Amino acid sequence: MHKRATVTFGINSAEIDLDLDDNRSVMAGIKEFVDNAATDSNTVIKDICISGYASPDGPAEVNTRLAEARMHALSRAISCVGGGVKTYPPAY
Repeated sequence: MHKRATVTFGINSAEIDLDLDDNRSVMAGIKEFVDNAATDSNTVIKDICISGYASPDGPAEVNTRLAEARMHALSRAISCVGGGVKTYPPAY
């Protein structure tokens, strides 16, 4: 089973703002999915893959750091998961 979720970040921010766009609902959905999988003896979480993005505006180096910071913010938010969390190279 594959699930996809998108967390929106503010301009030049790597902070997960639950009041921004649909983030509160998205984060609740992620938590529910992970909690259900963790308590279901028939389910094994092999990977959680996180991709980070930033606007193409501005210097590539700045956008790369911002995308990486966003990936790590989400990774920390779901780090209670027993399996590994993979972060892919950031895109901008």
